[in-house]
Amino acid sequence: MLTQQAVKIDNMMKELYRLTTGFLTLAPEEFERSVETIIKLKESIQSTRRELLDYISRLAPALLYKEEWLRLAFRFDDISDKIIGIVYRLEHFVNYKPKMPHEIAEIIEKIDERVLDIISTFRTALSLLLVDIHRSLNACQKVEELEKEIDHLYRRSIFTILDTSLPLRETMMLKEIAEMTETIADLVEKASNDLRIIIINLL
Repeated sequence: MLTQQAVKIDNMMKELYRLTTGFLTLAPEEFERSVETIIKLKESIQSTRRELLDYISRLAPALLYKEEWLRLAFRFDDISDKIIGIVYRLEHFVNYKPKMPHEIAEIIEKIDERVLDIISTFRTALSLLLVDIHRSLNACQKVEELEKEIDHLYRRSIFTILDTSLPLRETMMLKEIAEMTETIADLVEKASNDLRIIIINLL
């Protein structure tokens, strides 16, 4: 079930990436279709989380590292919340279509690409857990490296955004989008660390 959750998060992020890279050219109805897809994925994550918690509670006496599994179950909710938050901020730009400086669009796209990479790598770590524990651990290490790259891009993006000539409201919204995107990477790394604790104790 956790792997299914990771797939849903991956699909949410792919849809968000499509919006982020095309929000100034997307027709409002096209944007709304993507928002509906993202919301449905979010609802599915919440539903599966309830099933997961029920499953974990039933296995509790026999389940090792229960706290780590529980934290993992909730990480997906936290990540999906951030994605939804970004989508609603993008909606403002779709409606008002301000002139977006190329350098801002470029660095936000780079951050999103790296966040897609970190989510995909975490998916790999999860899927390898019962197949090849050492490769799963290596994927967790890769997650840590990607998070550092994203953090560097995020810091660069903040200076780029604050130097923009956009109105204050749009500038602050872009800053929030960058912050929330970087938080997604942080949450994925935390989920990876939870998984790493489980792996190390299984070695």
